[in-house]
Amino acid sequence: MAEVSGATLMVAIQALDTVRRDTAEARHEMDDNDRADLDELLLSYDLAARELQRAYDQARSASANLPPYEQLVRRIVWKD
Repeated sequence: MAEVSGATLMVAIQALDTVRRDTAEARHEMDDNDRADLDELLLSYDLAARELQRAYDQARSASANLPPYEQLVRRIVWKD
């Protein structure tokens, strides 16, 4: 795996979190057929977020100046 700094991971996590929230919000305004497509995309985002979290946790264990992962993301509240 390529070396990525903790600061770069932090930016990537925050950017992905914003895209995930925006996509989840847009999902609520769509009909059921379009939601299925977005559900698949959101699953891909979730898998990427987990991978980034694992990498970030490793980087954080080596660097005391990175905030906890939970401070980088906001919880998505699903509405159906």
